[in-house]
Amino acid sequence: MKRLALGVVPFVVSIALTIVPNNLGAGGAAPLRGACTSAELYASGYWLGATGSLLGPIYLANLGPRTCSLRGYPQVELKDQKGRKLDVRLEDVGSHMTLPAIKHPTAVTLPPRQQQGTQVTIQWFNWCRPSPGKLTVWLTLPGVGHVLVHPLSSVLAFLGAARCDDRRRPSTVLVSPVERNPSLPPTAPPGARAAVIPVGTPMCAVSQLSVHGGRQAGGLVGVALGTAVFTNTGTRACVLSGIPSVTLVTSGGSALAITTVPPVSQASSAVLLKPGTTAGLNIDWANWCGAPPGPLDVEITPAESTTSVSGPFNGPPSYDLVPACRDATQPSTLTVSATFYVM
Repeated sequence: MKRLALGVVPFVVSIALTIVPNNLGAGGAAPLRGACTSAELYASGYWLGATGSLLGPIYLANLGPRTCSLRGYPQVELKDQKGRKLDVRLEDVGSHMTLPAIKHPTAVTLPPRQQQGTQVTIQWFNWCRPSPGKLTVWLTLPGVGHVLVHPLSSVLAFLGAARCDDRRRPSTVLVSPVERNPSLPPTAPPGARAAVIPVGTPMCAVSQLSVHGGRQAGGLVGVALGTAVFTNTGTRACVLSGIPSVTLVTSGGSALAITTVPPVSQASSAVLLKPGTTAGLNIDWANWCGAPPGPLDVEITPAESTTSVSGPFNGPPSYDLVPACRDATQPSTLTVSATFYVM
């Protein structure tokens, strides 16, 4: 059974971002097909200290029903709690914060509901004025309007200020282009490339999916390593992305008492599922201290969906292992991967 490593989640920020749609190319670039709109985008982020500077990602998520695209460098504004704009100079840098800047950045597609898959990175240097306190950040992308960047969590936000290194020089914010999150886990087998998700491709509907799976021993002793296999039974390609909800159900229709544990990384990969093709999702089940449950079904509700798809979870692939009881005082747990992968 194929097991893919999860990515690592970065730090957090509270930001304000604005995006306004159009299809005009910038700087001589070709027109942008299927541009995201401000209504479809959700931004979140944070920053942490980095050798006197403050460095962090701003994640851009597509909440719309179809794959859309973004391209280029955003304009960045830092504002204090009274809405006053900080006097900083912007400098464009290349992919992954390297030099030089990219003259014609490539378009990035945003599959619907993918978490932390697309980002802009900013790094703030040399602030020699009084501390502005908690900040909001605003982005204006080419062809898009303002979008608020929300805190990644209640703890991670845009706090503090960059260290003052030279009062004679301006305060500077380095800005990357819109790009894929380099920490995303792979979705294709080693040596293979995942299929490109075309602009306009919708999320997979429950009505066009079937699912089955199984579980086997491996990894930590006593844990059942499960794989759910999705097949596109419809006539059109679609996208699997986001983190679904998973329930294990007995042959009598009763849901097992299991606590869901969030994945280590919230950065979720997305895959293109063409008609008749399959994709996998890893589900780890641990610490079952109840009676033998017998044959099980896996019931999966895709991200942001209100309906579910279900199927047998007794193999193949793998078989019908039940995890060992390691501590009867603790709940049985399911850990659902954030990564769909091509099979």
